[in-house]
Order: sequence, then C-alpha cells, then structure tokens
Amino acid sequence: MSFKEIFTKYKLYTMLSIIILVLLTGGIILGVSLSNTPPTTNALTSGNYTYTVSGNNATITDYTGTETILEIPGTLGGYTVTSIGTYAFYHCTSLTSVTIPNSVTSIGSYAFAGCTSLTLVTIGDGVNSIATFAFDGCTSLTSFTVDSNNQTYHSIDGVIYSKDGSTIVMYPGGRSGSYSIIEGTTNMGNSVFVRCTGLTSITIPSSVTSIGSYAFAGCTSLTSITIPSSVTSIGEEAFSRCGNLTSVSIGNGVTSIGNYAFRYIDNLTSVYFYNDLTTTSSIGYSAFANGNSNVAYYFKDQASLDYATNNFSSRFTNSSSGSPNFQLMTLDTNIIVQSNNTNWGTVSDNSGMYMKGSSIVISATPAGDNDFLGWSLDGGASIIDGTENQTSYVVNIAENATYTAVFEALPSNIAVNSNNNLWGTASGGGELSGTATLTATANPNYQLVGWSLDGGHTLLGDSLGKTEYTIMVTQDATYTAVFEPVVTITSLNGGSEFTITRGSADNVAHSYVIQMNSGYYINGIYITNTATPPATDSFTNIKSIDGYLPNEYSTAIHYITNTTGTQLILEIYNTAEPFTIYLDFVQTAQNFKASGSIEGIAVSIQYQGDETNLAVAGSAKILGYTTTNGLETVNVIAQEYTGYTFLGWQVDGEYITYQNESGQTITLQGYDYISASIPLSVIEGKQVIAVFTSTAELNANDQTNSDNSGVL
Repeated sequence: MSFKEIFTKYKLYTMLSIIILVLLTGGIILGVSLSNTPPTTNALTSGNYTYTVSGNNATITDYTGTETILEIPGTLGGYTVTSIGTYAFYHCTSLTSVTIPNSVTSIGSYAFAGCTSLTLVTIGDGVNSIATFAFDGCTSLTSFTVDSNNQTYHSIDGVIYSKDGSTIVMYPGGRSGSYSIIEGTTNMGNSVFVRCTGLTSITIPSSVTSIGSYAFAGCTSLTSITIPSSVTSIGEEAFSRCGNLTSVSIGNGVTSIGNYAFRYIDNLTSVYFYNDLTTTSSIGYSAFANGNSNVAYYFKDQASLDYATNNFSSRFTNSSSGSPNFQLMTLDTNIIVQSNNTNWGTVSDNSGMYMKGSSIVISATPAGDNDFLGWSLDGGASIIDGTENQTSYVVNIAENATYTAVFEALPSNIAVNSNNNLWGTASGGGELSGTATLTATANPNYQLVGWSLDGGHTLLGDSLGKTEYTIMVTQDATYTAVFEPVVTITSLNGGSEFTITRGSADNVAHSYVIQMNSGYYINGIYITNTATPPATDSFTNIKSIDGYLPNEYSTAIHYITNTTGTQLILEIYNTAEPFTIYLDFVQTAQNFKASGSIEGIAVSIQYQGDETNLAVAGSAKILGYTTTNGLETVNVIAQEYTGYTFLGWQVDGEYITYQNESGQTITLQGYDYISASIPLSVIEGKQVIAVFTSTAELNANDQTNSDNSGVL
C-alpha cells in the first residue's frame, strides 16, 4: 500500500467519523467548527492552477497543466502565492524542472509526490517550511537548488540542509549509489531519504544524534545500516520497508527506538545491539516485527539480553514469527582506532572488542588547520580506497585490525616576538608545519621566564626557562618570549634567615616567595640598582603591609607579607629594571611582632562626639618598629574618613608628650602628627589612642570631649 493510499484511507475514516458525529449531535459539532474557522473563499482557478485564498495570500491546491519546465507564479488573481498545499502537484509526471518563487513560505505534504520525471527543484529565498513527504516518489530527482538568500535552508551538492548545517532536510530521491552525510550534522529530518530506492549505502557521521521518523523508509537498495554511538534516538518507521536490508548494527548511545522502526524488512538476518538495553528508555511497538522469523538479535552482554527478554520481547515478534531469536554476542575481534599524530588530529574513542559480522562507525577530527587524508589499515602506507577525506568511516568487522586516521600538518604562520626587545630577542617563526623550535636570547641583566601564546597572560607550562622551545604546529599562532629583569635578593644579616622560591609568572609579572627560617621576622626592605648596600635606617618597614613600595619602584613592585611576618611575596612587574633587593631581619628576642602591634602596645581610636559614629570616624595602625642612633621608636599612622578630622595621639587620656633628641618638647596634637614616630619608652605597656572629631563640629567650635572610645 502506498503512502497516499494509507493517507487517503485514514482521511476517509476521519470523514465518516465526523459525519456520524454530526448526525448524532444534530449539527452542533458542525456549528462549533464553523464558528472557529478563519474565513476563506471557495477554490478559485487561474489557468492551470486551483487555489484558495486567506486574506491577501493564496495557497495552490491543484495543478492540471502538462508543462515540463515550470516556474510557479508569485501571484494568482492578484493574490500573493505563499503556500503550496498538500498534493498540489501530485503525480504531475510531465514535470522535469520546477522553480518555487520567493513569495512561497511553505511546501505541504506530498506537494510534489509522484512527479516521476522531475529532475531539478529550485527553491526561493522565502521557504521556511518543507513538510514530510513533500517530494516522496520523485524517482528522477537528482538535485535541489536553494536560493543563497534563504535564511532557513541551503543546498550542498544538491542536498537540502538547514542553514546552520545542523540538520539534513531532504535528499533527492532519484540519486543512486552511496552518500556520506556531512560531518557536523546533528539531526536527520523526517522522511529525509524516504523511498530513495537507488541509495545503496549511507554513512552516518559520529556527529548525528537523532534519526527522524521515516528517514530511510522504503530505501530498498540498502543492504546494511551502521548507527554510530553518537545517535540516541531512532524515529518511527525510520527504516521500515527497506526490503533488502540484511544487517543492522546499533551503536552504544541509542536509548530510544520508535514504533515500527525496522518493520517490514523480510530479508533482515542480523541485528547487533552494542547499546546497553538496561538503560534504553523505550523500544516502540513492533519495532523489529518482520516476516523473517530467523532474524538473530545479538546483545553485547547478558544483562542486556535478559532485559530484552523480560521487557521488549513483544517488540521483536509478529503474529506468525513466534519467540524472537535472542543471542549473546561473541566479542572475538579486536579493533584499534588511532591517529598518526595526536597533535594533528584525534579519533573516536571506540577501540575495543566486537563481533564478526557487525559494523561500527569510526571518526577523525583534524586539529586546527591540519588536513585529513583518509584511513590506513594495519600500519600500511597507503590510504584505503574510498576513505579519502571521509572523516567518518563504516568498518565492517571481519578480523583484528588497526585503523589509522592519516592527518597532514599543513603549513601555518607562526609569529615569534619578544615582550621587550631591549631585554631579549626571539626567533624561529615563519610558514611552518610539523614541529618547530623557537629560540630566545636574553640580553645582559635579563633572563627568560618562558613563552606565552597568542597574547595570553599565562605562560605555557612546559615552556618555563626554555631558551629553545619545541612546538607542534597545528594552526596560525603567535608565541612571545617573556623576559624579565634579573633580580638579586640578599640579606644584610648573613643570608641564613630565609629561603627563596620562585612563585607564579606570566607575561605581565613574576613573583618570589621569601620564607623566613625559624626565629626570624621581616623588618624592612630596600631596593636599589646599585651594588652598595644601604644603611639600615633607609629601609622601608614592610611588616604586615600589602602595597607598593613608596619610592621610584612603586609602580613596578608590589609586596605582600603574611600576618606573622614570616613570609614575603614580591610581585615584580615586567616594567621594572634590573635591581637588587636587600632584606633586613630581626630575631624573635627583639620583641618585634608582625601582627599589627608591638609587644605591650595596642592602637585604637577615640571619637569626640556621638559614640555611634565611632567606626566611621577613621582608622589607626602601627606601621613598624625602628632603631635610629640607639633610639627605639614605634611608627604609627592614622587615617581620617570623610567628614572627620584627626586631633592627635593620646595615652592615659592625655596627648602624648616627649622630648626629642634636641631637647625640644613634642606634643602629638594636631593634624601634623597624623603620622608619627613615638619613643618606645613613652608608650611601652600602654594603649595608644588616635583621636578624631566631626569636621563640622570642629569648624563650628562646638567640640565635645565625651570619653567615647573603642577599639577597631
């Protein structure tokens, strides 16, 4: 029975049902139906065309002409032709070529079915819907051409694909021989190959995930089908009536098989299930019901066989075939799939043991701009005939074999440069293929850190310190030799206080981690580009500080110490010049602590005003401890927040007063002392208070002296 006969029969049953319902309900149903139907005119004619109208648009419903080359008009009777209806050109056997105008947006089911002389179809830029079976039975059709401006479809070698290439939509039914679906296609549309009786073999690539309903229905010249592991679903009647199909191999990814998917295949002898039947969500009604009761169904493991027996037996039988012939596979053949160079391209991960007589799809993916040449067998130097440029290849399992994807490294443009030509040079670029060695040469007082790729900040992990760096060329790329200034780190105290390890590095900055040995703490740092060690009192105290050095290196060096003063991280930006870092250390016995305080001394703040504003008035902290000419001092600093003014430093409720080296009395009151060095003897064992007040109150001479204090 033809598809049209089935369609007509179902349509007749439906019409009879409606008539009976109308009679039983006294016409109520008919009345409701009419009230909800958009107004349309009766069928109109124009020349050989019959059409209906809705609004300003026309739908062609029939054609009675005998032309061989036909350009369907864009208008009929002043109406724009936007649709070609179901069966509109059905069985127009005189047609050899048809052009569909740009005004048409949809082509209905069976619109050109049975046009047995039709060889070429040209589709305009407006079509965005092609219904199932639209070109069914066009046994001479060899090519579709889609207007390049069409936003939904395009044609590749006469085959219709979706514009984005994800779906193969329609294959011309008059072609004969084999076909390989384009790699990258993910979906096979409904009825895409329906009744392509000349199709002898099909390669479904490993990118395909779904096979639509009726996709291969009636393809009577197919003898075997191999479904790759990437496919998860097989639609209703996808392979029904493929009468000469003898062998089917189902990949391990399939979880759903539709109703009648493999029915009416009387010559089928073997079906190989490499998928796990225990995880298969559904096998449709009569999916494998065939007239041949001798079909052997092979399952990859006992669990799948048992599951099929207990859950899916009815899907494999019909009224005359009895119980299905379920068998366990004999996995006796080892297939190895490999690449001739994994840097040039990769292959599908389906090496393993298989059963003789089954088949699998192996695939290859070139890397970058490299080329795929084909497949070689068992280490042979030649390409297997027919596999040239076939990234997906069907392997019929017969004996142990090794299949090698043969890739070729095409020349690529490799640019090589230096992050700073004054620091060093790099060479080795050009039009290259295969492997290449890049060379970096550092200038005096500079050294190579490593190589970065395409301007990235991260250095390539295997390139650190390699003045000769070997790369695998797969595509155009830029390699940068990253140089840095030579940094010398030394101690004024003999060098036994710390160890140095190299930290992180990229093409922007690098770091050193300085770890103090037991019993030592960081006191200060001094950086210079001279070889003369500095005096101790010129060091910057960096205890527990995270920031930039307050000198000419402030934009080049960032330092971080931990809260115990036992570790220092120097982040050195590649804008710096070569320099020497001098470190000064103190021992634990000197009572120096790096936790933000000196033993016996704490710093807090006091606000003269509303106590609730204490936290927003300002902040204060100890910067460090120094000894100058035998005088031990504590360095403190305060910070005013917006709207508040620093008044001075207090202990025991009084502003701190002491005599300096010149005998002058100093009272730490007023903004001039927001940063101060206080003799240790004056404040040892006491709490140091930074006092703030409201700027508005201060300006209005309305100060308060409430003793509202707290510690931040």
